[in-house]
Amino acid sequence: MQALDALREALPRLPARDHAFASDLLSQASRRGLTDKQMYWVRTLAERAGRKQPGAPVQLAAGCGRIVALLTKAAAHLKRPSIVLDSPLGPIRVAIAGSRSRYEGQVMVTSQERELLPGQDYPQARYFGRVTPAGQFMPGRDCTDAEGLGERLARFAADPAGEARTWGRLHGRCCFCNRPLRDTRSTEVGYGPDCADNYGLDWG
Repeated sequence: MQALDALREALPRLPARDHAFASDLLSQASRRGLTDKQMYWVRTLAERAGRKQPGAPVQLAAGCGRIVALLTKAAAHLKRPSIVLDSPLGPIRVAIAGSRSRYEGQVMVTSQERELLPGQDYPQARYFGRVTPAGQFMPGRDCTDAEGLGERLARFAADPAGEARTWGRLHGRCCFCNRPLRDTRSTEVGYGPDCADNYGLDWG
């Protein structure tokens, strides 16, 4: 009962996508009750409404030219090139929006893993935001730390090879293909020779 009351109180603060789902749950609760799975989403939506809202756009000091250049070069060899980085919001995936997106050519930032989100029938990545051609990070619906995420992107844009090396040494995986680094040289550099060729980076 407390969870349902919390969701009713939080309803005006939910984004449109979650609002419709929450309204449907509340309607079902009053008619015939809810299953355990539905109650899970009642608690999840109520909690989400109380989270810190996305902040204002953040200007990246180094822009995003290097990130775009890396991904554009890799697109000549790979179908969907992307970069995995750590962040204040957990592991993120950075990629360039394709021709079907309204933000075609811009850098998109999502969660690395996909999960089943409210109102969806299949797992999706959380949308943290995008970087415009002018180097401005625009927080998305699931971003709760625009400044922290913008700072993380700026660090990578300023030194892609150095940040890729740090990630590889820390996690033992390549930030470009996410595969384990299996030999001494790749572990030292932070990525393998194939990714070095694909993304136009030095390897040795």
